[in-house]
Amino acid sequence: MGRGRNYTVGERAIVILGLRAGETPFKINELLKEEQKRLGLSERKVPASSYAMMKTKYLPAMNDKEIWNHIQNPKSLGNLEK
Repeated sequence: MGRGRNYTVGERAIVILGLRAGETPFKINELLKEEQKRLGLSERKVPASSYAMMKTKYLPAMNDKEIWNHIQNPKSLGNLEK
């Protein structure tokens, strides 16, 4: 089974801001679930491995402007430096 739909701009913002604020993956996924239900979207949780990668690889490699751009149009980890 595939991963399903892509994350929305709002979902990516919740994940990134939650991580930057030091929230746990559980709390971030709970907020995602509430927002998805409110918007009528299918539920999509972020796996723990994705949180770890965002926290250790993506966020340290990006300044605020790059994070803003990533929320709007995400890049793969390999394309972050391009």
